[in-house]
Amino acid sequence: GGTILITALVSIALGVEINTAVFIGFLISLSSTAIVLKMLQEKGEIESPHGRVALGILIFQDIVVVPMMLLTPILAGKSDNIGETLLILLVKLIGVGAVVFVLQRYIVPFVFKLVVKSKNRELFILTTIVFCFSVAWLTSSVGLSLALGAFFAGLIISESEYSHQATANVLPFREIFISFFFISVGSLLDLSFFINNVVYILLFVLAVLLIKMLVVAVVTFILKTQPRTTFMSALSIFQVGEFSLLLSTVGLQNDLLPNELYQYFLSVSIITMALTPFILQKSHQLTDFLLIAAIPKGVRKRLNNRKLEQSSSEVDQVQEWSDHVVIVGYGLNGQNISRVTSHI
Repeated sequence: GGTILITALVSIALGVEINTAVFIGFLISLSSTAIVLKMLQEKGEIESPHGRVALGILIFQDIVVVPMMLLTPILAGKSDNIGETLLILLVKLIGVGAVVFVLQRYIVPFVFKLVVKSKNRELFILTTIVFCFSVAWLTSSVGLSLALGAFFAGLIISESEYSHQATANVLPFREIFISFFFISVGSLLDLSFFINNVVYILLFVLAVLLIKMLVVAVVTFILKTQPRTTFMSALSIFQVGEFSLLLSTVGLQNDLLPNELYQYFLSVSIITMALTPFILQKSHQLTDFLLIAAIPKGVRKRLNNRKLEQSSSEVDQVQEWSDHVVIVGYGLNGQNISRVTSHI
């Protein structure tokens, strides 16, 4: 919300129409779940304080992209009666939600049990793919987006007891399709436009970085996190995400995003996503630098003393453990073991 507001105000100040300005705010507010989660997993920081903050924000962004897609035609002025349009969308969502609930609660578990009994791995993969395409087709046929259907399909399968098996089967495809996705994004960029406007593009990149980092920093400060968590979180989700690219096509289809602004947006999103792996790799060093620059020496000393006191008190609290399990590593298998042992 903060990113949308600030981006919209800046866009209006630059002469952009208010509905387009709000839509640009939608685009800039979304970060890249695919890139950030992959980097955090590789670094083993998903369960860290800044990892949990980033994960929470990213998941919420992935969910909120659905109403953004539904509101885009209204922002474009394609509806004469906004109240009636919202009511129709609500009815469609409730209808699709009811179908999704029935699938998730009754049909999918039953079908998966039958498939698993066949002990045919290929049949399991095909069943998963058929469910995904079927739900995507369902949402598309009632006037909603294919992406929304794919998202619902993921929710349905995630609630199944065979969700981990489905995830394991789908993961190899993820890398391929993500590669295709980013290749297609790169092919959309007009290189001559990029070269002719590179100075403005870099200024817009800097503005996006500052706006998103500022908003995340303020939010984490309100949540009363440690300063290190604040800076690490801001350095994790500063980029424009892949859902923004998907949402931008909806804006183009509804004549809400002029081609020139679309090229600026593409350039900014590609640069910010390209910067993400490098900044995340150096995030600890950058955070140390920012902490030294932003926090006075006396305050840093008090914080360090407080950490020492907390660590010493934790050491003093010795507990004798018995009848317990130590899980080394918390990947997919570690999570399965944890879930099983917690019920014993």
